[in-house]
Amino acid sequence: MVVLDVITQLSGVKKWLHREDFDFEQFVETNVPEESAPNSLQASPAQHFLVGFKDRNLEDEYLENLVVLSKGKFLSGYAVSLGLFILGPLVDMLQAWPLNRIDDPNVHSVIAKEAVPTFCALLVLLFGLVACAVAYETESLRRQRRVILQITGVVYLSYVVIMSIEFAMLGNQWFFLYGKEGWILKLIFFDLPPLASLLFMSLPTFLVGEIMFLAILSFSVIIPTVLGYWQSIADVARQEVLPETLTYFSEFWKQVCTDEDRPDIVKHCRVDYVYKMVLPYVLVNALMIAVVIVSALSEATNRRLFIWKKITRAQHEKVERCKKMVEVEKEKRDDFIYSMFPRPVAKELIKHGEENGKDNDHNMTIKDVALVHNLGRSMACMHKDVTILFTDIVGFTPMANACQPYEVMHFLHNLFSAFDELIEMDMHLWKVETVGDAFMVASGLGIMSGKAGREPEALVELIQSHSQTFSMDSFSSEKKLYRIKTVKCSEKNCNEFSAARAAVLFGKAAIAEARLHSMPNGKPCAIRVGAHTGDVCSGVIGTRMPRFCLFGDAVNTASRMESTSSASRLHITEATYGLVCDDPGFTFEDRGEMDVKGKGKMQTYMLM
Repeated sequence: MVVLDVITQLSGVKKWLHREDFDFEQFVETNVPEESAPNSLQASPAQHFLVGFKDRNLEDEYLENLVVLSKGKFLSGYAVSLGLFILGPLVDMLQAWPLNRIDDPNVHSVIAKEAVPTFCALLVLLFGLVACAVAYETESLRRQRRVILQITGVVYLSYVVIMSIEFAMLGNQWFFLYGKEGWILKLIFFDLPPLASLLFMSLPTFLVGEIMFLAILSFSVIIPTVLGYWQSIADVARQEVLPETLTYFSEFWKQVCTDEDRPDIVKHCRVDYVYKMVLPYVLVNALMIAVVIVSALSEATNRRLFIWKKITRAQHEKVERCKKMVEVEKEKRDDFIYSMFPRPVAKELIKHGEENGKDNDHNMTIKDVALVHNLGRSMACMHKDVTILFTDIVGFTPMANACQPYEVMHFLHNLFSAFDELIEMDMHLWKVETVGDAFMVASGLGIMSGKAGREPEALVELIQSHSQTFSMDSFSSEKKLYRIKTVKCSEKNCNEFSAARAAVLFGKAAIAEARLHSMPNGKPCAIRVGAHTGDVCSGVIGTRMPRFCLFGDAVNTASRMESTSSASRLHITEATYGLVCDDPGFTFEDRGEMDVKGKGKMQTYMLM
């Protein structure tokens, strides 16, 4: 792993190994249902043999993630290795002391030669523990935690090399303590236990395999070959050496196994010797191979969990993106509704639409908002002293007959968009509707068009009225009760004078704005404007493409003022004049009493 890791990090090698750019977002979109589990993943990032994912950026991320999540395993693994390494020599000393072998010169020689390698091995394991702990706590290495894997590989490989050197330094002196075949005991009880911690440290398979391969090569091939272990077993098996020459047997068994009169017993002794010498070697190597296999299985699980974590994160991000998109669409929808209806009305529409959407178990749409039954009756409101204003384009009908429809549409769009901007400048104004070339504005409804500001106050009244029903052969009259809201503006500057003044200012500005536009036939644009102040009732009409409408005598009167006005003049009734006549910014011309269709004689005024 150490050498291979360095090689794979070379720019050329890494570029050659990088065979794909795995896209988890696309993977989530096309392959993985939300209810799938890590073990059910069929498609996943492709992997090279031994060196990980073909997406090398993903491999780097996996190793960094592995090191971060395995902090406790790494540190505890080093601690366990240190404990097992110290425990072995300690137990050896405890068993040597009661046998009075501690004062033996041969024992002293063995201890002296063991001291330096043992101390070096202890320092290596201690260095690994300290280096990993420091690497985890160092801020500058937070993005390079992969170095901990390299440190771990160097530490355990160095440990195996040091233990191998120790065997070479001891030579035949080791036989004095445990016999020529006793090296396997040292291997099992002293040298290999520190490597057992590799089982739970979650190291990459190739790193564990590299350490175990070096251990097998050193302890099972090189050392026993150099010490003549395999040669002695081969000599016994070929009957070139009698078992009595080997220290493995006690005096009793030496006599039994050298009885020339019993060749069958001698044969069994040789087989037993070979079996008992080879079996520990087989078991030790099997255990080291098992550690590699367990590591491979653990790594496979870790990689599946890592992939599933990435997929889960991609799914979460997808959900978050969808939520944001829904929120954006909801804001656009709300803004659209708020642009069509006053804020309280729009809120009621949205509320009804959301409830309808929940009942149908799907997201709310504009269609859901439209499907609101009896909404007009429930949202009916009475408004006191509202100034209604109409504008109309002079010579519109002849111009529309002479010009192309799209030219007329373009002209009206530009003109009415300019009027919309004028309305946005004053909180008292509300654009009610446009019909052909007519533009209707209400001022003083007590309903704010913007998102800011407080909600208007409302007083609910029960109004009794007669309802008449006609049929082919009968006529009936009955009393009905209507629940009506009377709206009162809660803003300090929202009063009859302010509303009327805002309407007159708009009419004056609209006349000036119209002069800046030319009709499609090339003639300058001029508008007639009429206004009146009175009581109106507002409500939402219809369930499909519902419209916010105003009804009342004030609306009809304002329309009559517009139709009897002159080009580029604002015509108002006495009710409106009484509210704004004291404003020094306005000068009015008294038109006297005039006959208004459907209204009779009315005193009117024209803005100068």
